[in-house]
Amino acid sequence: MKVEYYELSDPEMQAKFADVVKAVDEHGLAYPLTAINGVFRFAGGVSYYAILRAVQEALGISEGES
Repeated sequence: MKVEYYELSDPEMQAKFADVVKAVDEHGLAYPLTAINGVFRFAGGVSYYAILRAVQEALGISEGES
């Protein structure tokens, strides 16, 4: 599992991820973006539980398992 944070209000990060910033603007998406293992899954505010379910899914863990 890979978790990383990028502050896209930073001009250096905007340049590094110009394609992502452009896609957000073109599609009217909201920040923050949440990616799991490099795949964008959510745009805008998202609940902890939604992220938890997506991480569990990525790890192959069924709901209720630990």
